[in-house]
Amino acid sequence: MSARQIHLHVDLDVHDPALAPANQFAPPDGLTPAEVQDSVRAIAGARPICSASFAAYDPAVDRSGACLEAGLQLIELVARVSGGLLVREHEAEGDLPDGSGAAVGGAA
Repeated sequence: MSARQIHLHVDLDVHDPALAPANQFAPPDGLTPAEVQDSVRAIAGARPICSASFAAYDPAVDRSGACLEAGLQLIELVARVSGGLLVREHEAEGDLPDGSGAAVGGAA
């Protein structure tokens, strides 16, 4: 049996710390932000993303804000590739205030 939808979890320390340092535990030679985004696109192409979480971020380590920016771009990408599925499901559950997310992923 295969899943119709998936939950996406990204530990931000998957990024190369030389480019986007997430925390003190991030190993060297991680992925570039573009490679992480390409991975998310590939996953979304295989199964609809119904929820997502992002973890392993320490702002004290990310002095330049590069990992924060990479994480924010990932959140925007997930919202786009989910086609508004995330927003519609949370609105149906009453998890979002009225009108929030109306512009995300084209959901109304």
